[in-house]
Amino acid sequence: MKRILMLLALAETFSGIQSWSVQKDSESNYTNVLNFHAIKDTVALRSVSNIENVHFINANIDTVTQSFSNQLEKCVWLNFTNGTVKAVLINSKLLMIDLNNTATEKIIIEQGQEYKLVTLLIRKSKLTRIPPNVNQLKQLKRIDIIESWIEYVSLNDFNGLDNLYEIDLSDNRIKQVQTSDFVSLLTLFRLGFHNNRLYQLDTCRWDMPSLAELRLNNNNLVHFSVGHFPSLKLLALASNPMNCAWMTSLVELLQRRAKYFWFGYKFTQDEWSCNGASLGDFDVHCPSTPEKIQKLDPDSRSRLEKIESAIHKLDSKLNDQYNMANDMIETMYRTAIARAFWGKRN
Repeated sequence: MKRILMLLALAETFSGIQSWSVQKDSESNYTNVLNFHAIKDTVALRSVSNIENVHFINANIDTVTQSFSNQLEKCVWLNFTNGTVKAVLINSKLLMIDLNNTATEKIIIEQGQEYKLVTLLIRKSKLTRIPPNVNQLKQLKRIDIIESWIEYVSLNDFNGLDNLYEIDLSDNRIKQVQTSDFVSLLTLFRLGFHNNRLYQLDTCRWDMPSLAELRLNNNNLVHFSVGHFPSLKLLALASNPMNCAWMTSLVELLQRRAKYFWFGYKFTQDEWSCNGASLGDFDVHCPSTPEKIQKLDPDSRSRLEKIESAIHKLDSKLNDQYNMANDMIETMYRTAIARAFWGKRN
């Protein structure tokens, strides 16, 4: 092993790769570890093992493992900027993880752990989806995955995060936000999908009574339901080809609500525009219960008709059996009377 390290050090000397160093950042209260290479610089971890806030700059790490995090014995705030950190296995002791421009491809969250993580910030990554098992992070209050490669999102992944305050998925490639079942995020205050490629948004399955800020600007949205968010105060919709009938319905809704409603950033109602070519009469409210069932489940009507038909057939059979039973009882009764009558005469 020593020989390998010596060869690596020699290669570093000739290749011009900078060796690692540790610097105290008095402004941010972080201790910076510069140019860390996981294969040869493990000794560097000892020098920051008693530091709570550690910031790796230009690190080269294949996977941040449990062993890696455990060597940072007192670290609870872990930050990586630039370099390459392909995968991160979240350690249950950490309170915050910040990954910025690290080409990260994978976030690993194990089941059955008592995670303490409160903040997960990821910028300029190669993530293509929300990390699996994200709902295991029960203490999570804020998750940002921005300027990454995400195309599809299922909000059901966040069900069970009862402390979640903010979700920011801006500046991705998101075309659809899927909800296969009802999503209950009772504490969510801020939700951002701005600067994506959204063309539809089914919000009627969202139970978010605390949602106050919804940022959807710079997408391809035409309409969506927004009337069922009682706490909404900021709605950013600039640069969307909104349907004009829907926009009229939205303005009427806002006029009925509290005057402290922001139209998003510095935009005012007069600066909003709608797409006159967008046909259809859309409303800002979710449909009533029968319509809602039909909208959320287009096949529900045919299934209900089949159930009704089956019940009708069953009811018909039961009636036939009931009538048959009555006929049999009546026959038995008459037979018994006849036997009694003829028995007495004989």
